[in-house]
Amino acid sequence: MLHVSSGLSPFHIHCIRSCRYRLAPPRTSPYLAAMRTSKHSTILTAVVVFTVALVVRAAYLWAAHELPTFVSPGMDAQIYREWADQLLRGQEWNEPYFRAPGYPCLLAALASLTGAGTFWPVRILQVLLSASGAFLLARLAGRWFTPAAAWFAGLAWALYGASVYFDGEGLIAGLYAALTIFLLYTLDLYRRSEKQGGRWGYMLLAALLLGLLTTLRANALAWWPVLLVVLWFQPGLSERTSARRPLTQVVVALLLMLLLVFPILRHNVMHGGGVAISTQGGINLYLGNNVEASGAHSVDPKYGPTWTREQITRRAEQALGRPLSHAEVDEYYRAQAVQFWTEHPGQAAALTWRKVRMLLNAREIGNNRVLHPYLRGVGRLFHLLVLIGFPLVAVPGLAAAVPLWRRFPPIRPALALAAVHLLTLLPFFITARYRFPVAPMLILSASGLFFLLRDWKSQDRAMLRNNVTLISGALLAALWVFAPSPLPSTSHSDDWAFHQGNALLRLGRYDEAIPRFYEALRSNPTHRSAHLNIGVCRLHAGHLDSAQMHFLRQWKLTPGNVNAANNLGAVAERQSRLDEALEWYHTAYRADPTHEDARLNYARLLHDEGLKDARAGRLQQAEFQLSRASRLVPENPTYAHNLALVQAAQGNITEAIETVETLLRRHPHHQPSQGLLRELEAGSMNR
Repeated sequence: MLHVSSGLSPFHIHCIRSCRYRLAPPRTSPYLAAMRTSKHSTILTAVVVFTVALVVRAAYLWAAHELPTFVSPGMDAQIYREWADQLLRGQEWNEPYFRAPGYPCLLAALASLTGAGTFWPVRILQVLLSASGAFLLARLAGRWFTPAAAWFAGLAWALYGASVYFDGEGLIAGLYAALTIFLLYTLDLYRRSEKQGGRWGYMLLAALLLGLLTTLRANALAWWPVLLVVLWFQPGLSERTSARRPLTQVVVALLLMLLLVFPILRHNVMHGGGVAISTQGGINLYLGNNVEASGAHSVDPKYGPTWTREQITRRAEQALGRPLSHAEVDEYYRAQAVQFWTEHPGQAAALTWRKVRMLLNAREIGNNRVLHPYLRGVGRLFHLLVLIGFPLVAVPGLAAAVPLWRRFPPIRPALALAAVHLLTLLPFFITARYRFPVAPMLILSASGLFFLLRDWKSQDRAMLRNNVTLISGALLAALWVFAPSPLPSTSHSDDWAFHQGNALLRLGRYDEAIPRFYEALRSNPTHRSAHLNIGVCRLHAGHLDSAQMHFLRQWKLTPGNVNAANNLGAVAERQSRLDEALEWYHTAYRADPTHEDARLNYARLLHDEGLKDARAGRLQQAEFQLSRASRLVPENPTYAHNLALVQAAQGNITEAIETVETLLRRHPHHQPSQGLLRELEAGSMNR
């Protein structure tokens, strides 16, 4: 019998024995191949791609920094900015987190530390982390595969258009993808570590990274089982350690991740949101599964793309006929999504198939801005990088995924994370920023083609034919990326002009905004809000008649438009037509009781009219007006206080005491009402 040295793995012993004393070149173990090629992943390659990534992103920031749509991006970015500003002001958050709170907390912390505003610090941080991601991907690909693979992986991320774009946005996507790359690199360090102390350190770092990802976006919870399985089954390079399952490490990793999200869970439970990272899961599920869903945008069937949390809460409460907690609202919309599947199974299946097609389509779908016109405005090069980025890495990445899963176990955690992430998107909707986190995994898979090509050179003809057949079939399937998009192709000229106008409006540049809104109207004379926003610009400029004209045009185009009605009330109030203003405010409030401006304006004018009636001696009319105002805005103690004064002036002491006591239960430190209650009680006892 041929004796072999004990330094070879059982796999190699089997190969040598099976060749019957003939030491033919063995098919190398993927683990040993990884060890031999790790020396090729040079620091030089990684440093070069880091520099390229940094330069490209700096060029993007420089090209975009004066664009109004970059300075004031709006939508989700504006929501995060306002949330961060509230945190900076020390305002308490007395409701469940509708979105995971990690990103606004980071914005607030960076703004507090740097004093440089809300978005620029996080943009710089995201650029640095993303450039570091190019460094780490190059190191991983070089360690796993070949020097050419290292260059490909690093440059693919450095020049990946969506990464360049998202790093400059005030959104989670850039930070989320960068931390994902750090997680992949940490898992590989865990696999390679020979020392138990090192494995513990990398395990803790991986759990920390995934816990932080979960505070940014709740769907990272789907990665928790993947991480725990990787920690349990993924062996180290030493055959001695592969037999021992690190149960303690798995348990500690789970506890650490739970510890990181525990403050969020505790806050949501205490404020009626249930055991959840965020309470938007139900509504997002419904937006992705209803009879009018496109599969690509978070558009509400009734309220459109500008729906608010208050609107969807009111609809759920009206449907069930009672007040609901935030957790109950979330559950209501989950049930609505399930009902869509049970009542319209054919349409639901067709919608899901449409999402699958969009999931792997070359087209990047923007949902927080009109993506492609914006990028053309920043620079044609950046637009080109976005156009070619996904197909460039998806076609080879998808083609190599199955062969790599079979031939190269170290890449399996990355492929598993990518597959799980894509599957979690299907129940909701598909956009560029939600698909974006799989790009690093696709880049690693695409760079694995260098390994597969080298590996096949050492195989016999039969095995080579089988592998060529497999990779050819996978490549043909991956070409599905270039299939026509299931979304209709539109010019977006009106939406882009409107988007630019909105950014200028938020910046207070009204004279520049108005031509953009007119441009949107030329492209689409029935645009949903162009007349409304022209009226807002005219109102800010003091041109009340012109503002009223545009608000009326908007009201005729979209009857029931609460913003138009509220703004018509504002114009009438400025022109001292108070009865007309009160009627418009009432109309707006009746159209949408959740509309904050309409509610506050209506209550304020009712209060002012009530005070006028009280001074004129019309106490019953004053009580009626003040009572309505206090019911509309119970958070304003002045309304209820003045109501109690009018009630007392009419001799209704008992009613006045009840009003003040109700007020003090809500505002226990309101000193004028405390004094009024003492006077009322003293007067009633004397009587």
